[in-house]
Amino acid sequence: MRTADVARRLIEMRVQVEDRLVGILPRTHWLRKLSGKMRFVSAVDGFKDSMAIGAALEMGLFRALRDGPMSVVEAAKVIGAPEPNTEVLLRTLAALGLVRRADNLWRAEAIAERLGADDVWDPYRAHVDILLGSWNAWRDLPVALRSGEGHPAIRVYNEANPLTAAYVRWSCATLEEPARQLVARLDLDGVERMIAGTVGVTFVKAVQDARPDVEVTISCLPHLVRELPAALEHFGVPEPAETIVNTGDADADTWGSEEEFDLVFLARKFAYCGPEHAIAYLRKTAEVLSEQGMLVVWEPVEENWTAMPPMPERIALTDAMMGEGRPLYRKSEITAFLREAGYSVAVHDVTAGASTFFVASRD
Repeated sequence: MRTADVARRLIEMRVQVEDRLVGILPRTHWLRKLSGKMRFVSAVDGFKDSMAIGAALEMGLFRALRDGPMSVVEAAKVIGAPEPNTEVLLRTLAALGLVRRADNLWRAEAIAERLGADDVWDPYRAHVDILLGSWNAWRDLPVALRSGEGHPAIRVYNEANPLTAAYVRWSCATLEEPARQLVARLDLDGVERMIAGTVGVTFVKAVQDARPDVEVTISCLPHLVRELPAALEHFGVPEPAETIVNTGDADADTWGSEEEFDLVFLARKFAYCGPEHAIAYLRKTAEVLSEQGMLVVWEPVEENWTAMPPMPERIALTDAMMGEGRPLYRKSEITAFLREAGYSVAVHDVTAGASTFFVASRD
């Protein structure tokens, strides 16, 4: 083919491409604009999904479906609602992936079955309990954001916090598998005495499963200590050698009658009260840690949720309701805090990167 023919053909192809783009680009722009609108509507309406899950739990629908498939008529009798409303609820739950319909019967999926088991220590169930217990408080989010100290009713330091029991259940259950995976990596040969808080009960369990002779001290806020017996019983953890009620002021509190430990476990000290609070706990730990002792810090970080936007922002917003809010830290930032406090640090990602521990020792 001659050069002139090639040039002409290229020009014709360019014209064809441009003609097609003229037709496609407006459509692409329209789809992008529609997608933005749908994301907005979905975000604003998201509370309806939450309340549908809460309603199904309170009305006994999950419990009934756990026993087997049901028709709309049968489900309506269980929850005491008209059949059309029952079908609306079932369809909403199906859209959320919690139930499915086959042959005109509705069946529970795995998470719905867990919600129907009435196990208040299940992390999914505890999450829903926290939602229902804090529903009215979230209407006061502007007040909490302006105060910089969280919502007065559900602040983590409020001894009358109605969410305390659900918070302990959720925290302990969520920590159970990550703790097991982490402890499997640690050298515990020199660990004879350890200290943790109430939400660290499942970490204590993982350690004692590996070393049953470890002596345990639990130190926590008064309202969290009140939930300790239930946590110990549920997870089969022996009574600690010593239980300390503290104030949350690391500089002023005494950590047991003998303040020397081979293992210190801190959970969420960088949340609720600002970095100075966490730094005080790091200083205190350095004072009570034995020469070869180990500090384990469990803290959610931004990287845990890269596959689930906008979860980091939702967690940070919840923190702002329970205390001082700030965006979730990154792993490098927590590591920097520990190093500045005089620790050597190893970062451990477990449960496929969904949980992170910082294992530190004194330099």
